[in-house]
Amino acid sequence: MAGCGDDDEGRPEPEQVTAAVTAYAHAFGKGDGEKACSLLTSGARDALTKRVSSLVGTRDCPEAVEKLQAVAGPNVTGPFQEAKASEPKITGETATVKLMAGAGTEEVKLERVDGEWLLTQAPGT
Repeated sequence: MAGCGDDDEGRPEPEQVTAAVTAYAHAFGKGDGEKACSLLTSGARDALTKRVSSLVGTRDCPEAVEKLQAVAGPNVTGPFQEAKASEPKITGETATVKLMAGAGTEEVKLERVDGEWLLTQAPGT
């Protein structure tokens, strides 16, 4: 694979992209709001909290993820704990990845922000 560059962390970009999506999904599935929200762009954090605020009674992203996990229950959030990301496609500062959680598959979009790949929308919301 000629031209496959590594960043400062020494990982090829496709691996960074799939790792970010997988880390988000696993953190979301476990109710780890701090970790999950740290992997979202600010717009994605705002959209997630706005979408679920009526269910969970907060506009704080980490707290919303934690409460959503408790409200939705393991049937909804459980599949995210075993989710797998694949088929990364990178175009400049944006990327897409396929996320498979349970029986569902969703295309997830990412954007490079300050050298880190962040999800531009919370999957499943």
